Amino acid sequence: MRYFPLFLDLRDRTVVIVGGGTIAERKLDLVRESGPRLVVVAPELTPRLAQLARDGALEHRARGFAATDLDGARFVIAATDERAVNREVAAAAEARAIPANVVDDLELATAILPAVVDRSPIVIAISTQGTTPALARHVRERVETLVDESFGQLAAFCERWRGTIKARVRDLAARRRLYDGLLRGPIADLVRRRRESDAQDLLARALDDAGALAPRGSVALVGAGPGDPGLLTLNALRALQSADVVLHDRLVSPEILALARREAELVEVGKSGDKSKGHSVSQQRIHELMIEHARAGRRVVRLK
Repeated sequence: MRYFPLFLDLRDRTVVIVGGGTIAERKLDLVRESGPRLVVVAPELTPRLAQLARDGALEHRARGFAATDLDGARFVIAATDERAVNREVAAAAEARAIPANVVDDLELATAILPAVVDRSPIVIAISTQGTTPALARHVRERVETLVDESFGQLAAFCERWRGTIKARVRDLAARRRLYDGLLRGPIADLVRRRRESDAQDLLARALDDAGALAPRGSVALVGAGPGDPGLLTLNALRALQSADVVLHDRLVSPEILALARREAELVEVGKSGDKSKGHSVSQQRIHELMIEHARAGRRVVRLK
């Protein structure tokens, strides 16, 4: 992964776009929704950009680029058709440690504008690291069909209840299980059907039911198959991504282990077909570990 994905707060910050053509117009449309103060540096503008300038939606500096244009900027986009100018913009941004997107020039760019699925407050950014923007747009179209507008409603609902849930449910494992139930169960269904009052009543009852919030452990037996992550079943993937503890054989591939929830504890129990690789944990001890973790309220995956 060459480019680290990061979301920038650009509201009321200065974003400088160098160039006034159709490409600059498209880039401006992409960043405009985040509420920055827009500055466009270009001798001439497209009719639409010129209208936006007259409306006060952007500041137009009607001349060529100068390095001082980046003073106080939080982000810069070089969108001219002259590589020498784009290189000058990139160098000035690098000198000021400002992330710079240089259109169609990965060699000069230190930031990439992704394809975006906006389900605010959920925002999904998709990038091919600048190699195939058309593919990023294709992936975005597929994601848009999977993540509809109701996900934004659900995220807003969770945000309103976040403080209450944190105050009422101190145990982190219990809180995570509450959210799992909220997001996958009838509460989420009610929110998506715009029956938010009913959803609030149901969540309030869940918070009042101390027994429902107590950590409940579980054990899932998962076969890793021949080592290709693409051959895992959906249920196997879901189990790994919700696990607190993964007890895995030595033969399980690193690619499959990488699919486990990031916070999960990975425990190698040493089962191997090659005795020369060291001591194997007895089956009895593996059973004891599964029971021990489950009784402590953890979700255990025995990955074979």
